[in-house]
Amino acid sequence: MSVRPRDRVWDLLAGYPVDRTPIGEIRVSDRLVRELIGLDGDAPVPWAARRAVVGRLGHDVVTVSFTDQPLDDALFWVRQWRRETDLFVVALTSGLLARVVKLLGGSVALARFAQSPSQISSLFAEGVLELQQLADQVVSAGADALMVSDPLAGREGVRWPVDRLRQTYFPFLTLLAQVVHQRGLLLFLRAPGPLAPVLGEIATSDVDGVQGFCEGDRMALADVRASIGRDLCLWGGVDMTYLSAPGAEEWLIRQLHAWNSGPKGIPTILGTRNGITEDVDVATVERLDAIWAAVEGLPRRLGVPLSSG
Repeated sequence: MSVRPRDRVWDLLAGYPVDRTPIGEIRVSDRLVRELIGLDGDAPVPWAARRAVVGRLGHDVVTVSFTDQPLDDALFWVRQWRRETDLFVVALTSGLLARVVKLLGGSVALARFAQSPSQISSLFAEGVLELQQLADQVVSAGADALMVSDPLAGREGVRWPVDRLRQTYFPFLTLLAQVVHQRGLLLFLRAPGPLAPVLGEIATSDVDGVQGFCEGDRMALADVRASIGRDLCLWGGVDMTYLSAPGAEEWLIRQLHAWNSGPKGIPTILGTRNGITEDVDVATVERLDAIWAAVEGLPRRLGVPLSSG
């Protein structure tokens, strides 16, 4: 009997071995849907087409962004994915740090973070209250998890004073996780980039998973697991910018075999750092599909024409 994608993810996050490691992205572009279905470049994307493409890609997780569309529209799509599919539904929104950066600007936020931690703490407290209200709405709509996106790191490493993060940010992230859990949701932190100095704090903050860690981020998967333990879910694996490099597919397949930990009951979700964005073409997605198939030891999913009907 086949396993429902939602059940596969829930079981794995609870620590149970599953038949294969789940796959999911934080976005699947309209461009990809149009190209796979055969729609004109400016044609509206029907719901059936979007659902068909996500299904053909073999995804277990679907993400609904609350940052680039009106609240009511985002809640509608959470309800739609919940009612019409068996996918694990994630609501993605700005996190505590991202809200401060949006309010103050990046350079001002960094200065205040170092000089006025009490002000930053007050802003974090307001952010927790706002996210608590959103959590109430998304769980009523049928989401399984809330994911908060925060700019903790860039390609060069952690962007903020680590001591200040430990004093202010992580206590409020822990509080947010407790609030979200009380509402029956899981909490993911989207924090792309090298996070070595704060991995221990993330692991003890009560979040259920981290999205954005990829091969090539300076630490091997084994080292990351040594820092965070086996209970925290890692969601990622591939930075799309690496796929253009010679021999990238073979290298990624070798590295990502360690990510196929679902059958061992170690929570991992295969995906890319930034999702399938508008600048990613079908050929690149087909290479990605080949990587997932090789890692999981399954047949490729793409290659057969899709129909939106």
